[in-house]
This record gives sequence, structure tokens and C-alpha cells, in this order.
Amino acid sequence: MTTALIETEGNSAIANEEVGLTLALLYSMAMRECDPTEAMEMRDINLALICEFGETMALLMEAEERPLEIDQTTVKRSRIRVKRILKDFHLPLSRHDGERLIRKLNDAERVLSDTSVGDKSLQDALSSVGLAAHTWHTVLYKELKAEESYLVEEKGGVPASTLLRNVEKVLPSNVLNKLSSQVIDDIRQACRCLALGCNTASGFHMMRAMEAVIHAYYIKLCSPASFDPLNGWAAYLDQLRKCCKTDKGRQTLELIQRIKNVTRNPIIHRDVMLTADEALAMFGMAQTAIGFMAEEL
Repeated sequence: MTTALIETEGNSAIANEEVGLTLALLYSMAMRECDPTEAMEMRDINLALICEFGETMALLMEAEERPLEIDQTTVKRSRIRVKRILKDFHLPLSRHDGERLIRKLNDAERVLSDTSVGDKSLQDALSSVGLAAHTWHTVLYKELKAEESYLVEEKGGVPASTLLRNVEKVLPSNVLNKLSSQVIDDIRQACRCLALGCNTASGFHMMRAMEAVIHAYYIKLCSPASFDPLNGWAAYLDQLRKCCKTDKGRQTLELIQRIKNVTRNPIIHRDVMLTADEALAMFGMAQTAIGFMAEEL
């Protein structure tokens, strides 16, 4: 079964009899092609649209009992919202009934725009809309109920949207512009793992990113004859201490040494698993060190 990731930022569902449907609709995100353990290609869920859709369905289902309370503007707005739901969500089981509701809304709009139509024809058209809405609601609810979804909350004060999709907001642009695509990708994966609670994996990705930047920092400061990687962080630190001439550089090396001793070395042991707080601390320290080194690249 596919899984879904939904970010929430304080949005609330509407308080009416369709709140169950509104919340259940979130589950349809699970049917998108997104695997959080792999590429994590995700699309945003528009929670405002879902709330509007809940209001729309509640109103349309009332049309079966009180058809004359539905006007042409309501029909047009409802059709737009239903179309957006069908477009934005993969609903193979209930799509047919959703499209049938759209056809009934089209019929109702034509009747409403025809001033020669009597009340009986108008009532029949709007009652058909209500029936179609009830039918779709029943099938849609069953389809969504079978799916799973998860809320991704902020970590360390960083919004989930930033961790999942906007690595550009984690580091300033003047730093990102000096980093290789491989380093940026590792930082991106570290952010995503952090958002999903894969704490140890986040640490691994951040240490990979940092090691690549340390190598670039070594090339820049020491201008070695060979650009081949050295044998571990200790070797890099030994060489960098010989080349570093500034107080800022020495502070950077002290930070790298601390990260090596406190976080990088322990994490390579298979029995070490990072907690959320430890992963956040490692991320923050590495983020700072990468920023310091990038300033001199």
C-alpha cells in the first residue's frame, strides 16, 4: 500500500455534518505516486480546497430535500470544486460517480439559466444533483477510508514544507551557490529524513554532505598536488591545521573536530541510533560548519 505525507499548518476542518468526509478526503493523498523511503516526490494537499469541498458536498446533498435553496452561483461554484477534487486526487473507484455529479450539475445550470422552465423541472434537476451527491459521497467515503495518511509536523521550529521540499531555506543562497549538487542532495535527504523521524539516516546524510565540503575546503586552503580524498576526517584536520592562517578558520576546524568526536564517530557504530533531539543537534552543528567552510570556498 502506498503512503501519504500531509503537512498541516493549523488548518481546521469546517464544523458541519460533512466534517467526516472532509477529514476522510485527506486519505486520498495516499493514492498518489509518492514513496517516502525513495524519491519522495509529493504534491501539496490544499486543505482549504478540502474544507470548501466539505461545504459543497453538505450543500449539494441537501438539494435532494430542499432543491429550491440552490441557485445558479452555487451550482457553478460546486462544479468547479468537484472538478478540482477529481483533477487533484487519484480516485479510481469513485471517479465515475464524481463525473456523474458534474453532469448533473451541468444539467441543473442549464435549467436554472432557462427562465421558461417551470418549478417542477427545476426541482427535479436539483433533486438529481442531491441524489448524485449522496451516491458519490457513499462510494468516495469507502474508497478513502481504506487509505492511510500521515501528518508531518515541524522539527526544531523548521516547518515541514521547508524540510521536505525547500532545502534552499535551510542554508542561505550565498552558501548554497558554493556547494556541489551532490552536497545539496545529501542535505536535502537529511532534511527529509529529519522531517519523517528517520533520525539516524538524517545524521548519515548530513555527515556525507559535511565530508564532501571538508574535502573542497581542504582543496581550497591547502592547494594539494593531488585532489584525491584523504583517509578520514582526522587526516583532513591534520592537513587543514597546517594551512589555516585565520582565527575564523581555526574556529571552523575546532567545530569540525567537535562534530567528529561528538557525533560523526559514534554514528558509524551499528548499535548507535540517534534520537530526534540528537539528530536535530547534529543537523544544526553540521549546518553551521558547512556555512563557515562555504564562506571560504
